[in-house]
Amino acid sequence: MYGSSCTEAAQDKQARESADKELRGATMGLHSMCGYAGGFIGPLGVGLVLDWAGNADGWGLAFGHLALITCTVPAVKPELSK
Repeated sequence: MYGSSCTEAAQDKQARESADKELRGATMGLHSMCGYAGGFIGPLGVGLVLDWAGNADGWGLAFGHLALITCTVPAVKPELSK
C-alpha cells in the first residue's frame, strides 16, 4: 500500500535495482529527498489551510486536503502505488 512503512525497504531496493549503475547514488539521493520534502511541505500546507479557514472548520479542511493529496498522487502517478 502506498505510504506504508513496511514497504519502505522494498521501495529502496527497487529504486537501487532499477537505476543504472552509474546513477544509483543520484537515484537514492532523489528518492530520499522526495520523502523528506513531503514531510516538510505537508505541515506547511496544513498551516496554510488552517490560517485560510480561520475557524474550527479549518481542521476538517486541513485533513481533507491531506486526504485529497494522498488519493490524487496514486491516481496521477500509478507507478508510485506499486
